[in-house]
Amino acid sequence: MRKSNLISKKFIIRTIACAMTVVVAGASTYGYTTFANPEDVSTEETQTDVNSDDKSELEDAIDNVISVSEKEIGKDETVYVIADNTGKATSTIVSDHLKNAAGEDVIVDKSDLKDIKNVNGDETFTKDGENIKWEAKGNDIYYQGTTEKETPVNVKITYYLDGKEMTADEIAGKSGKVTVRFDYTNNEKVKADINGAEEEIYVPFIAVSGMILNDDFQNVDVKNGKVISDGKNQIVVGMAMPGMKDNLDLSDDEVEIPDYVEMTADVENFSLDMTMTVALCNEGFDISDIDLSDLDEKVDEIDDAAGKLQDGSSDLADGLDTLNNNMPEFKSGMVTLKNGIATYTGGVSQVSSGINTLYKSSGKLVKGMKSVKKAVDAIYTNFGTKENSKTIRGGAKALADGSKTLNEGVNKLSTGADTLATGSNTVSTNMETLSNGVTTIAGQVSILNTSMTDLKNGALKVSAGVDEVADTINGLGNTIAEQEKGIYTKLAKAGVKSYDEADKALKDAKKLQTAILTAIAADTYTGLDAYGVTDAKSAAKVLTKTTENVNSLSEAVASLKVMDEVADNVSAKKEDLKELQDGAKELATGAGKAATGVNTLDTTMTSVATSTKQLAAGAKSVSEGASQIKSGLSSVASGSSDLKDGAKSLDSGIETLYEKAISPLYTGVGTLNDSMPTLKSGVKKLKTGSDKLVANNDTLNKGAKQLNEATTTISDGVSKLDDGANELKDGMKEFNDEAIQKLISSYNGDVKKLVNRINATSRAAQNYTTFTKTADGVNSNVKFIIKTDGVSADK
Repeated sequence: MRKSNLISKKFIIRTIACAMTVVVAGASTYGYTTFANPEDVSTEETQTDVNSDDKSELEDAIDNVISVSEKEIGKDETVYVIADNTGKATSTIVSDHLKNAAGEDVIVDKSDLKDIKNVNGDETFTKDGENIKWEAKGNDIYYQGTTEKETPVNVKITYYLDGKEMTADEIAGKSGKVTVRFDYTNNEKVKADINGAEEEIYVPFIAVSGMILNDDFQNVDVKNGKVISDGKNQIVVGMAMPGMKDNLDLSDDEVEIPDYVEMTADVENFSLDMTMTVALCNEGFDISDIDLSDLDEKVDEIDDAAGKLQDGSSDLADGLDTLNNNMPEFKSGMVTLKNGIATYTGGVSQVSSGINTLYKSSGKLVKGMKSVKKAVDAIYTNFGTKENSKTIRGGAKALADGSKTLNEGVNKLSTGADTLATGSNTVSTNMETLSNGVTTIAGQVSILNTSMTDLKNGALKVSAGVDEVADTINGLGNTIAEQEKGIYTKLAKAGVKSYDEADKALKDAKKLQTAILTAIAADTYTGLDAYGVTDAKSAAKVLTKTTENVNSLSEAVASLKVMDEVADNVSAKKEDLKELQDGAKELATGAGKAATGVNTLDTTMTSVATSTKQLAAGAKSVSEGASQIKSGLSSVASGSSDLKDGAKSLDSGIETLYEKAISPLYTGVGTLNDSMPTLKSGVKKLKTGSDKLVANNDTLNKGAKQLNEATTTISDGVSKLDDGANELKDGMKEFNDEAIQKLISSYNGDVKKLVNRINATSRAAQNYTTFTKTADGVNSNVKFIIKTDGVSADK
């Protein structure tokens, strides 16, 4: 199976090593409990060939380091397998101890054994199928029986001389390089739910084999075990875990889990006394489940936050793409605005010039109008008297001459009014075009302002999203730190403060076990007084306490290493996340500045649009005033023409002149004269307004130029923001794909699956508590002891 690079082989080995340390620590106590209660085994089969000194020495050593489990056990079962020197079973005897802690009169049990008998008392029993009722009378019950069932673990012993396989009879008495190999077969499988699928896994057994070598064995080497020397003999102890490698789904290049024991030595006249193998299950695999629920929650939070951050950066990039694509249209509109403002200011200057000419001539016009009115008044007053007829004739002549002058002035004024009206109409038309252009540009600027606001908000959301991922990852780190703190608390209770101290404590404990075992074998306890070891009994107690500490330390280390690996992966990503945080904040700052500039441009364009509308209204008023002037001048011109004609006809028809010319002229001149103040006031207002318009021309043209130049800057800025947003989008996708998702995939894959397999294996071990059945509700445990015949040339 190929593992992800994020979960290194080193991590896998450490995880398995920590878990197996717990297993080995538990087994180290029970691995030597062979014939814990030797008085229980009283059948002839177990007494055959059991009187040799070597066997007694091995049994005594194992018996003296026996430890009693703290677990409340109601039924303690030991299965003794008598086998030949190849490991093939010849008989199986089971010894059961029913513990009566409450002093009950009756003990209910269940067993499929045959030939059941009480071996340590006179208590009787009745049997109904597999159900047994013992008349205990408050006592513990010790009984034995036989079975033909195959044991869950078998041992096969193979012999080699100088690399060549031989039978036990063939190798007996030979000299050379001898190899004795123990191969173990696990026959017990159960179904288990592993990572959501049902699989068959092996019930885990630890097989510990031992043999005693005399001084004929030199240069002893043991694979998956060690050699203990007492000065006279050498004791070989090896350990294997058949089926464990398959349970954890690991290959040899990831971690080595022993499934055999092999001893090699230079031997003279090879012979070997009996060997013993102890197979343990539930007592050796008491591993509490590793709880990953808090890490599951934090990993889900990281996954969710990273997804939101990637979506946000994608939306931001899409929005800036749209804005950047519309910038050419915006720039074109700004050019149109600049040209329109130039045309408008030129028209305003032309109109202002005409209005100033009109304003300068208005005084002469008013003065001439007064003279005309005075003359008309005189004619109108004195026209009807004969005495004044001569005067009237002379006045008529003067009136005709004055009418001519008046008509010429009116014609000039009319021409000026035409020019004024034409210019005003041109300005009014251009102002309408200009106003439409300004309105269009203002709309584009408003859209730009809205887009820049969205950009700013999106950038802030991206920055906030990055901060959220940072907070979540920091929270994950805090959670891991809290779990590690709890684990270090467990380590502190065991008297250590770090993983290195725990590892050292484990090694020291094993050294102490070896020293005690050696002392027991030699029956001397020199050098062990500091540990309170003075005899076999005290040695057993010290070794029991040492084993308890090893179990506690190993369980804590197992959990600690899982936490450390995930914490290392999280820490490795914090620097990448900080770069994203800095980039997101810079993007938000730049977007904010750009939004402020565009907002100012929006305000300026609104002001320009308002001023343009006011100018258009003023130009329209000028045009209307010019039309009124022209209309009034037309009346004056008509009256003066009539006056001239009437003066010429004065001699022929004074009466006609009076009725048809003088009276209408008098009325028209009076009306025109009355309109002179209004006309003069209107011209003055036009002059004032046009002066203001002309005064703003330079400012307006300068502003239009600046707007046009700023458009390029804005366009470049938007383009850079667009590039930055797309880089952020790509970076977020890469960060999510290459960092976050790989971390999550590794956690949900290698780490989680491996932990689940360890937990499933542990549960399978805890559920295997008996070989011959037990009563409901009774806690039980079982161990298997396999004794093989020796090899001797005398046979």
